[in-house]
Amino acid sequence: MEPLEIIDMHSQSVKSQEKEPERLEVWRPRHTQRTNITKSRLDEHDARITRGKKRTDVFSDQFSRHTKSQTMLLFKRAALTEDRDSDCKLFDEHREDCKNTLDEARNALVITPEYVARLEADMKVRAAELHAVKDSNRRNPQEGGDAEVYERDEFMNDACRRHAQFQKELDDQEEVKNAAQEENMISEFDKLIDTETDILADEESKREEKKCLITELINNAGN
Repeated sequence: MEPLEIIDMHSQSVKSQEKEPERLEVWRPRHTQRTNITKSRLDEHDARITRGKKRTDVFSDQFSRHTKSQTMLLFKRAALTEDRDSDCKLFDEHREDCKNTLDEARNALVITPEYVARLEADMKVRAAELHAVKDSNRRNPQEGGDAEVYERDEFMNDACRRHAQFQKELDDQEEVKNAAQEENMISEFDKLIDTETDILADEESKREEKKCLITELINNAGN
């Protein structure tokens, strides 16, 4: 290299060194500012990571509790379904028995008026016969007591038998009362059947509502 070139390079180097403090004064604040900005970003990243961990813990806890709740609901639904199936089976059996009993009661109720009419007619006939027997059985003291009269009077023996038969038929009138009571029981049974039908409808509605709730819980768990 030529001497002049060496001198020129040295001069440039000296000038560059002289300007170095000025460059440092400009560079250091910018470097410090960039460093501070980087630290603030790191702090924000750390805060976001901390918040994300907290949210993850909350979501995990919610999912765990939701899973347990869903499992409990499924077990409870299975138990309720089994109990309901058992009740429905028993109800069907009872309903069939009640239907048979109701048919028998209705059949008995159909023939009750005819039976009551026949009893009333027989009672009138027996009452007329009883009055006739009493009118013809006016004894005087000389005829003796009942034992003596019955011993020699076949008509009185027959009247006594008729009286016993009539008394038996009067006792049988209790069946008429039972028939009336049976009619009331049939009406009450019809009301019970209507109530059971309403209960079944309510149970079906509740079951559909429960299905909708469980489906909603499962969908929410998936989301």
